[in-house]
This record gives sequence, structure tokens and C-alpha cells, in this order.
Amino acid sequence: MKKLCFVHYRKDSNGEYYFKDAEPKSDFNELIGSFCLFTVFDLIKLDSIDSDTSLFISFQSVDFSIPKFWETLESKLKSIKLKNVFYDLATYDNQEILESNMDSLCNILDIESYIISKNIISKKENHLWFEELFFHYVKPDSLIPLNILAFKRVEDTTYRILRKFKGMFYAGHNRIHKLQFLNHLHKNDYLNDFIWSATGPDYEPDLFNEFVPIQFQNYYKTLDIVKLLPHLNDYANYEDYRDRANAYNFVSYLDSYFDVAAETRFYHVQRSPGATDTQTTWNNISEKIMKPTLMGHPFILLSKPNTISTLESMGLKYNFDFWKYDYDSILNDGDRMTSILSFTNEVMKMDKKELRQFKSEYNHYTAGNFNQMVKEIYPQSILNIYNKA
Repeated sequence: MKKLCFVHYRKDSNGEYYFKDAEPKSDFNELIGSFCLFTVFDLIKLDSIDSDTSLFISFQSVDFSIPKFWETLESKLKSIKLKNVFYDLATYDNQEILESNMDSLCNILDIESYIISKNIISKKENHLWFEELFFHYVKPDSLIPLNILAFKRVEDTTYRILRKFKGMFYAGHNRIHKLQFLNHLHKNDYLNDFIWSATGPDYEPDLFNEFVPIQFQNYYKTLDIVKLLPHLNDYANYEDYRDRANAYNFVSYLDSYFDVAAETRFYHVQRSPGATDTQTTWNNISEKIMKPTLMGHPFILLSKPNTISTLESMGLKYNFDFWKYDYDSILNDGDRMTSILSFTNEVMKMDKKELRQFKSEYNHYTAGNFNQMVKEIYPQSILNIYNKA
């Protein structure tokens, strides 16, 4: 039986780094919890590790710029015997991590070293993918799978009833690509057909440059929607939906025909003052895509290129009838946004009866996505890691 050791690499209040054994029910337990669901192994404590044991290290914070981060990590790893090491960067909710930092981690020891990240586009053989949300959504004590099945039964019995809104868009933080899309909805009088919400311009001012990089700030000032947030009462509808027992907002799915899935990153911003550098080779999914995929809800995607094509290569289905993701292959960010807005206009020209008919057919076409994601993609992502141990 394989011997596996899971540890957290943390920083205390004095800035000192230390290792702590991970347990199936400890914090940041997504990876070890998933291993418990799909594999069999001996759980080894760090002080009992030997040359037959694979070590998995998850990070509470990734302080690559701090020398002590590297010094403590290297000192500890070189003081123990182990079979191979897996650096779990997926549990740390950072959107993008430099490939050079990944290489530096793998160069600490002269043994097999692997990176586990949220990046769905693998660039090297030792780069492995894991999405932590899988564990939270489908673990045995999660009500979400049962709720989704209940939702689908309700949807099947009420599909003839016209829904209150055409779309839903929980924009959340006022990142520039979300505001650009929201401004398009406002400018074309589409907002009344949406359940939507967005933070106002004063939300977390310390993060403003992260949300709106300097190169976009003059453009940001021209957006009419900014002047109306939050005074434009987006919460008039949103209040009816947000206070639900979980993050799925099932009623909003029953009251709309499609979603707008806006991932955190859209524009490729590199070496630009006021924003985190983004990598062209980094692409990840989050609950924004996972929710409508599991629910069978068509969605307009605001994300980096090649997101849909990568997911379809995993066996998921998205392109159907006129609902095409041609824009997904457009590498130029501005051109991709223009194509997305054009597609949105076409969708908004449809009346609710047309959307109802399409939604019914789309549900049938994508019916296998739930099982594909929960029973194939998620377990296989864990087995891909397990088989390397």
C-alpha cells in the first residue's frame, strides 16, 4: 500500500514558517479529503516519514519573494528522507503562479517533484491539475448534489412557465472586464432582463488597482455604469435571491434562462503597474463555470482564451445549436470581448419563448455534464496524482 504524508506549510504571527501534519478534517483538507474518497493509502506523520513515503505539501500562503520562505522549506526537506514530493498550489487560492517559481520548488530536491495547481493547461509532465471546489461540492456531507437533482426535477416539471428574467449575472467585484460587460448591458437597456449584482466603485479601495489596472483607468472613468453603482438599484432583484442556504442560488436558476460566468481573469496584463502579472499559459476554472456546468445552465463566458475547448477535451459539452463559443479561441483580449458582446446582443434579441425552447434542448444535450464532472473528471484528477506517488 502506498505511504503518503500530507502537511501544511504555514507562517505564524511572528513571520516564522513551520510544518504541520494534515488530517482529513483539518483546514485546507481538499486534497487529502479527495484522496480519502477515491484511493487507499497509509497516512504517515511527518516525523515518521521515510524513503518509501510521498510527501504532499499544501501552502497557506505562497511567499515566493521572502527568503525565509525558501530557507525554511529547503532546510526541512533536506533533513528528511522521502520518495518524492508534491507541492500543492491548488489549495492556495491564487489565480496565477509563475512557472519559474514552480521550477524553483521542483529544484529544491534532486528527486521526483510535482506541482499540483489550478491551471487546466498543463505545460510540463510534472504539472498536475486539481480543482479544490470539487471536494466541497460533492463530498459525502455536501447537500449540493442532492439539491441539484432536486432542482432539475423542479425544472423538468415547470419548464413551460415563462421565467421572470432572461439572464443572471452576479458580477461581484468590480473588475474591469465585468464592468465593461455590465456597462454594455446598461447601455443597451438589457439590465431589466437580468438578475444581477455588482460591488460599487468604493469597494475595497486598496484593491482598486488590482481590479482596474492603470492602463484601463482612463477607460474606467468613461463607463456610465460606474456612476450608477450602487445607486442603480441592482439589489432590488438580488435581495430576493442572495439569502439562500448555500452559494448556488437555486431560485435564480429557475428564474433565468442563462448565466454570465465571469472568471477573475480576462485581460492579459503583464508588467503593468498596479496589477498582478497574468500569464498567457495560465487558465483556471472556478465556481463561476462549475455551477452552470453542473446545473445544465447555458452561459456566456468572460474568461481567458481556450477555456471551453480545454473543458470539452475533458468530455464536457458546451457548444450547441447557435450557442457557440467561437470567441473562446480568440487570443486578442479586445477582439474576444467584442465577439462576446456581439453574441450577447444576438441572445438578447430572443424572446422568452425562444429561450425556453432552447433551454429545454440544451438541457438534454448537456445532461451528461454532471456525471462527467463528478464521476469522471474529478476522480481522474485525483488518480492522476495518486499514480505518481
